[in-house]
Amino acid sequence: MIKLEQPSQEVIDRWEAAYAGRRLGKNPHILERRRERMNSTQSILTHPSVPDTGVLVSLKNASRSMVNYPGIGGVKVPPGTPPANLMVFMRDPIERLHSAYQFFEGRPPLGNGRNLITWEEFIDEVLAGAKNQHWKPVSEGIAIVGKPVQVYKLSELNEKWPFDGPPMETRNKSKPIQVNLKYREDELKALYADDYTLLEGT
Repeated sequence: MIKLEQPSQEVIDRWEAAYAGRRLGKNPHILERRRERMNSTQSILTHPSVPDTGVLVSLKNASRSMVNYPGIGGVKVPPGTPPANLMVFMRDPIERLHSAYQFFEGRPPLGNGRNLITWEEFIDEVLAGAKNQHWKPVSEGIAIVGKPVQVYKLSELNEKWPFDGPPMETRNKSKPIQVNLKYREDELKALYADDYTLLEGT
């Protein structure tokens, strides 16, 4: 069992930047409205080297590496219009959940003050309906765009990355936390059934 310690100030700042904007404070109504807006929009990355192509952003699917790629721009749908050709890179949904749990160092944002919880408690919350961009189904983002999207496995990122430039750098690596990935596995696969269908087509 890995002992998790009090998060560093860097991690706390990262949480606040991700969920409270630039010092919006901790007003739960403001935070909830922000989360609702995030869940109803989809960010798409663009690049001047291939202007008619866009890559959907999906957190915990190498999003930090993509966003920091040289020359990257973007559009948010709605209100923007997506490029003609779209693609998305995605990993196994349960692996993505594990990545999110590690990213928050066992303290995922569930409205409980980011208290330390076990993996099993985290999965129970997700299955009970806890929403967050870090584990929002990729299929929901595709539905928001309303256009066909080419799906690739995350392992194909450097091979299929459409924009001209250097190889993709790995960013935002998290401290490994060993968990039981089989916990309520069938229920998670049912929750992310549309995502698994997308992956099966790759």
